[in-house]
Amino acid sequence: MGFLFDANLSPRVARALAAMDYPVVHIYDVPELPDKAKDPEIISWCRENGQIWVTQDIKSRRMDQHGPLIRQAGVSVAWFRPPSKKGWSHKRCLEVFLKWIDDMLARFSADSMVLHQYSSKANKPIKLP
Repeated sequence: MGFLFDANLSPRVARALAAMDYPVVHIYDVPELPDKAKDPEIISWCRENGQIWVTQDIKSRRMDQHGPLIRQAGVSVAWFRPPSKKGWSHKRCLEVFLKWIDDMLARFSADSMVLHQYSSKANKPIKLP
């Protein structure tokens, strides 16, 4: 089990986490996936490779669009929701991910499919329906 960072998250953050021995890879570093892979391609790749999809919830409609496909594929997803449309700095993204990494590893290994939203201000993740 590992984490696939979507293109809307920094490859620098993913590579920094990988350098700290966290099981993280950025989509740009996956030869089988094009840099501009569509979400259904990402979901399929995560299913085939046992990866958890990590993405920013910039467009709230994403769950409406892909929820059935995510559930059908049995893919776990961690949505990181920045406090504003500007998103996070690289440093802040790294801090938030490090805040939640142990929780994510425990939750995602315990359940076969989990959908959670993480933020910088929350004290616990929000489990999505």
